[in-house]
Amino acid sequence: MRVLFHAVAVRQVGGATRLITALAQGLRSVAPDCEATFLLHKELDVELPPDTGVLRVGIRGALGRAFFDTLRWKSYVYPQRPDVLVLLFGFGPRSPSVPTLVFL
Repeated sequence: MRVLFHAVAVRQVGGATRLITALAQGLRSVAPDCEATFLLHKELDVELPPDTGVLRVGIRGALGRAFFDTLRWKSYVYPQRPDVLVLLFGFGPRSPSVPTLVFL
């Protein structure tokens, strides 16, 4: 199963980076055959297991994130062909084409 974590809204402050690291490590230990990819802001510094995919995107402000989530996200998601999309702290796509979990 391929899981794409949409975490573009996560910033360096707070415990969100620890959550991302814990999700990557936990998924790897619970489901080793699962392919995880994280869509992250280009300025976010987070350590992930070496077999975890990372896509970086540069977005400015809430309006930029809304534009990304409604129009640009598909160009990042479709090539990955995920089975599940997990949204972390974001707006999320208006009409996702795969099952989606939203964590606010």
